[in-house]
Amino acid sequence: MIRFYIVELLIILFCIITPVSSYADSASTFSEQVRNNNDESSTFVGSSFRISIERVTVNNMQLNDTVDINLESGSTPIAGFELKIAIDSRLIDVVEVLPGRIPDSCGWEFFNARRITTDQDLNRPVNLWQIVALSETVPGGKAPLCHSFDSDASIARLVLSSEHAGLVENQSIPIYFYWEDCTDNTVSGLSGTTLALSKHVYHYISVPDPVSGGRFPNITGAVPECIDPSTRNQPKRMIDFHNGGILCRLKFEDLSVDSF
Repeated sequence: MIRFYIVELLIILFCIITPVSSYADSASTFSEQVRNNNDESSTFVGSSFRISIERVTVNNMQLNDTVDINLESGSTPIAGFELKIAIDSRLIDVVEVLPGRIPDSCGWEFFNARRITTDQDLNRPVNLWQIVALSETVPGGKAPLCHSFDSDASIARLVLSSEHAGLVENQSIPIYFYWEDCTDNTVSGLSGTTLALSKHVYHYISVPDPVSGGRFPNITGAVPECIDPSTRNQPKRMIDFHNGGILCRLKFEDLSVDSF
């Protein structure tokens, strides 16, 4: 299964220049990405990753800022990732998604983020984004400067705005990882022989789970069926996901008698 990664990745690249209607199934393609890179470090297997979304406090719902999605890999090199990020609130809008420090500073070849239309499906989050990044798209092309950092670094940046919302009461709005199939929220090693899946998912702000019983869609991670015991190169549960969010605090200035 995993040895075919490069084929479906090329489908992603084709879909980028096709109409959105032809792009609807591109989430299933990331896991085919880098089969022909043959220099994957043996340190990938047995490693662990932490991917986290920042938690930001805003006053009076005046939000025009970025929220980082960070990767901690212990300097283990990676070839790419696919993320699916959700916000089930109309108070916050994701204006755009920018490359984080790793794909930007390392000169990765491919970064794409797209908003998934959910208006016709009330069971899906209001804001849903798919993010795909690859260090290389064609073997033998321009090599990236790096594949990871020794320290915690961003892999994507969400540009958020609340200008349309006005003042709201104190509340917390979660920004969280969302799973609809086995390729969501995954990281690939350099050769494509290893695909890292979710190990644990941590919630710091309550998020309603759309289903129960270990099925898609969910907020709890890759389901057991994502690992086929009969395959030679099985995906590995190696990633701890930490959800984030926006903490809205409505503050009023103290008014003394002298101010009247």
